[in-house]
Amino acid sequence: MALCVVATGCITGPVGPQLAADPDPVLQLVACSRAAEHLVLTTGTRLDPSCSYTGGIEISSSGVVLDCRGARIQAPPADPWSWGVLVHADASVSLSGIRVRNCVVSGFPTNVMIRRDGAEALDHDHEYDTPFSDIVIEDSQVLDAAKDGIYLEWGVTGVTIRHTEVARSAAVGIYISPGDTDNVVEHDHLHHNGFGDVKPEGLPIDLNGTTFHYLSTGREAIAIDGGYGNVIRQNEIHDDANGAVLIYRNCGEYSTVNRRWWGADANEISENLIAAERNGVWIGSRQAENQYFMECADPAYIDQPLRRVHLDHAVGNVVSHNWFVQVRSGVRVEDDDSRIEGNTFDADQAAYQAVIVGTQTRTQVLDEPVAGTVVRDNRSRIVGATSPFVWAWGRSATTDEANTSNGSASALVEGTPPAIDPFLFVVRVWL
Repeated sequence: MALCVVATGCITGPVGPQLAADPDPVLQLVACSRAAEHLVLTTGTRLDPSCSYTGGIEISSSGVVLDCRGARIQAPPADPWSWGVLVHADASVSLSGIRVRNCVVSGFPTNVMIRRDGAEALDHDHEYDTPFSDIVIEDSQVLDAAKDGIYLEWGVTGVTIRHTEVARSAAVGIYISPGDTDNVVEHDHLHHNGFGDVKPEGLPIDLNGTTFHYLSTGREAIAIDGGYGNVIRQNEIHDDANGAVLIYRNCGEYSTVNRRWWGADANEISENLIAAERNGVWIGSRQAENQYFMECADPAYIDQPLRRVHLDHAVGNVVSHNWFVQVRSGVRVEDDDSRIEGNTFDADQAAYQAVIVGTQTRTQVLDEPVAGTVVRDNRSRIVGATSPFVWAWGRSATTDEANTSNGSASALVEGTPPAIDPFLFVVRVWL
């Protein structure tokens, strides 16, 4: 991929396996005769590009390089291991200096997992005493995961994902979990993720003893779920089920005690090309959603039959110098102190919106409108849209400067908000 973006500069560098003419002799070869084994690597390793490795690969020692040289790590037809590549260590161990490169990982429940074993149980004051650092997934393809493409588990730090294609994950392309910080996703190509539950005939759901069907929204290319201080930059993201980058703090789903102390705060989304999405970047994406079926540990401030709403937490995020092309809702802002600056929005549908500031239920029920938003120096070229920068349901202490629509100054005005689905992930319900 070498894409020059008018608004952002160039998204550069090849994506996918890069094959050297000669293999690195320092790396030990795992021959095709062992391709069905589950491989636990403790030293630098290379694979044979002529065969597929089906047993999954595990790395739990620092300083390990895995160079697939274009070989496939492919899930077998039956009973695959849970991960194609698992990079992990006990949360008391500082793991570092790991490279996974030139791989094609395909078809596992989760294709690539990076995990600090036991991190979820750490005391809040000691979560990062032994952090991960310098872990790189690069020059690879991560394809057709039965669930998530690349998953950073609880409290993971110091991971870079670059020059990698992540495509056709049934759920999320790249998942960034609670407490994940100082991770970078750059120069990647993410597309067609999140369609695993999107069935035109609908999926069954039980409502008070009656079976209905529902149409799922599907999932997004990148989920930032309670991760903070992460960087998503210079990627090409397009054609995913529910959006490009959704930023939220989960409500403590399916738990009686919520150990998700962090908000999805202070993340940077910059210089990306985002195209053909329902939502581009959505900050506080669960703020107004009905989470009735999530069984949340957080208290609900609306708790009614078939309706339960919890506060979301995604403060101080920055969305800057991205190019949004044919995106229905470019940037949605539903929590405080966001900066939306220097972005360009192109579309040929007048109903598409560049920036939407505001959240419904928090404003109406708690009298806490979205506060402290900066919308500055953004350019809309949405054909036929006279006011593509809007607020809805209320706002507080908003800065609105130097935005344009089709060459003319364009203020942030009260406008039509996007529709809110009946339940989280649910577009429509029917008998």
